[in-house]
Amino acid sequence: MIQQKQVFTAVILISLILALKDLRKFLRYRHLKQSGIPATAVIVAVRCIPQKNAPLTQIDIEYKNRAGQLQKAQVFAPKYDDSFDYVVGNEIGIRYDSLRSECCEVENTLHTPWWRSPLSSALILLAIVVFVLGLLCKWW
Repeated sequence: MIQQKQVFTAVILISLILALKDLRKFLRYRHLKQSGIPATAVIVAVRCIPQKNAPLTQIDIEYKNRAGQLQKAQVFAPKYDDSFDYVVGNEIGIRYDSLRSECCEVENTLHTPWWRSPLSSALILLAIVVFVLGLLCKWW
């Protein structure tokens, strides 16, 4: 019985940490979507990371902020459809934070449907936490 409680406690902690991480990402996306400064970036390097559901594209970009300084960043863009390929040398739309210009995201990432956003995974993880907490309270 003690081992089950320890396992459930570990599941709760891990799920809670992952949910908070996804919630933080969702809030950052929302902030960039609402008040981020739009810019055009040039793709410097592209690497496809294979994953179970959909491949993830790692993109190294360069762009100029409002002050004219060249910024380099690494962003990740999910590839849900084959309609847009990221090619070295192409320009893409991004949004960056006015206070921290190194914090940026690709426009396509900011406008993903709600069921593919970090909020949906955070809600699922929080539901798991509540369910396992209910099981733990029932056994005490």
